[in-house]
Amino acid sequence: MNKLERESLAFSLLADVIESLDDWNTSGDNKFWSDSSKNCLKIIGKFMLYYSTIDKNFKKQHFNLASFNQFLSYKEFSKGKWINILQNSQSQEIKNFFLSEVKPLIENNDRTLTSQLSGAVNAIVKFNNDLAIKSWSCRHNIEIEKIILDSHLDNGKPFAIFIKFPDHKKDRHRYISILIDQIYQTAIDIANASKNQKLKRTLLFLVMSLVICLLLKILTIKLLLREVEIFSFHCFARFKPIS
Repeated sequence: MNKLERESLAFSLLADVIESLDDWNTSGDNKFWSDSSKNCLKIIGKFMLYYSTIDKNFKKQHFNLASFNQFLSYKEFSKGKWINILQNSQSQEIKNFFLSEVKPLIENNDRTLTSQLSGAVNAIVKFNNDLAIKSWSCRHNIEIEKIILDSHLDNGKPFAIFIKFPDHKKDRHRYISILIDQIYQTAIDIANASKNQKLKRTLLFLVMSLVICLLLKILTIKLLLREVEIFSFHCFARFKPIS
């Protein structure tokens, strides 16, 4: 995979994650504000990706959704240190990014930009205020791609990932969805890169209890759209006896 392909993949994954952060408006008068808020987050994410090529001390543990929050005040977004970094960069690619994507946005009037940023803040706030979610989203020591590749039959390293969460806390369901979606997408990418477009080892997806209700929204669409043997899907229901 060359540099442009890696960048394209990174930006695509970034857009997918941002899309999954909130129930963004896709029509009507509020679509403009949703699209603008998503754009603010995408630009911050792209800056972090570009910055990692400039500052070798900027590691993957620094690239997390909780870190986005520091950019989302009007003052920091429009006049912060990151703007100077972009403007003074020696990289033509980064300068083009600033001129084509960042500059038009920060030149909006104060009221418009503040409203655009408020939507971005609402989408990202959980990753900063909820310590459990912040801790989970800041982890960088789990590499799903490596785990799946290492599990291939010739490597002989089967694995299991247990996803445990409080079902009664509905506000956390979205973040579980993001995690499962990333595992699924990684499996799809690995399968696409293989000659027969299949994983060498079937990825079993075992669902316990009523969690199936949460997952149906994610998986039914994906499994219907793509006829590739990625998942062997199983659901187990647990019932308490009536005394």
